[in-house]
Amino acid sequence: MVYTCTVNTDLDDLIGTEYCDGQQAIFRYGPLTRAKKLGEELVLENSAVLSTLMVAKIRMMLGNTFIDDIAEEICPQAGFRLILR
Repeated sequence: MVYTCTVNTDLDDLIGTEYCDGQQAIFRYGPLTRAKKLGEELVLENSAVLSTLMVAKIRMMLGNTFIDDIAEEICPQAGFRLILR
């Protein structure tokens, strides 16, 4: 899986966000959580534009991640890895 970063990329873009479809709130998983759940490789293209703080936050998310919005813990499955390009 490939995600292209911009200077505006934040953790919500990578983890996911909750939105309303008109009747109910739905959580849309971001590329980081999808890759962790599926045990896939995630390539963050153009990662050089990310701030040092943002890269540090991403590295902190490589282990188990608890998503408050949906009360779910995402554990990285075998095969998951992150590549910064």
